[in-house]
Amino acid sequence: MRKTFLITVVALVSAATAFGALGDIVSSFRAPATQPRGLARANGVLFVLDYNSPNRVYRLNPTTGSLTGSWPAPYNTGNRGLAYIFGNNVYVGCWSNDTIYRCNSGTGSVIASWAVAHDPQGLAAVQTGDGGEGATSLYCSDSSPSYFWRHHYTTGSLISSFAAPNSSFQDITYDHRNGLIWRYNSNVVYGITTTGSVKASFSWPGHGPYAGMAYHSQYLYISATTQYIYRVDCPNTVGVTPSSMGKIKAVFK
Repeated sequence: MRKTFLITVVALVSAATAFGALGDIVSSFRAPATQPRGLARANGVLFVLDYNSPNRVYRLNPTTGSLTGSWPAPYNTGNRGLAYIFGNNVYVGCWSNDTIYRCNSGTGSVIASWAVAHDPQGLAAVQTGDGGEGATSLYCSDSSPSYFWRHHYTTGSLISSFAAPNSSFQDITYDHRNGLIWRYNSNVVYGITTTGSVKASFSWPGHGPYAGMAYHSQYLYISATTQYIYRVDCPNTVGVTPSSMGKIKAVFK
């Protein structure tokens, strides 16, 4: 009787390996805004804030970029930074009057607003799931001084703050899988921990002095002043070295 010894290597692969390397561009499409300075992602919609006139928030299909609607931004100038929290809430930051607005995601009507003691440059919902699910608070970035401020999402009360590296007039987003705040500065995208240290980074080919940013389903959406929005890979093991590369399985016949 003949005995065959087969060796099968079964790799222990995390879900993130279905995606490419951090920062790999998956797709791109043209934005309706001439200066897309804020992005936010609901489960079925990508919101884009135009910094220039006519100061609107656009609703796009997140896969094709096709326009599905729009509404006027809550203030007539200086709108920067977007965030989405589950329940049809879009938050818009405005550095012209140091105010954060909570708007209805379908109509743009202002539900509430509160003044802050810093210039909102970017907004990010602190969430536990995609589409703003499980969110209870909101990060707001400032550039001078370079700080991240955490506010309660309905009252605006300040919860905490910490100094942030890489001062930047950019939008931010929160990656709940890695627990990182992503921020762009000088053609580099940085993943920053909630204590202010840089955990990961990658070069950004989109360029341009300003960028909007959103996170959803292990992808980052990043806008550029070229009027393009890029979807890039963001694996859920950023900065983590796997403890095991695989296991050996022996099979006898």
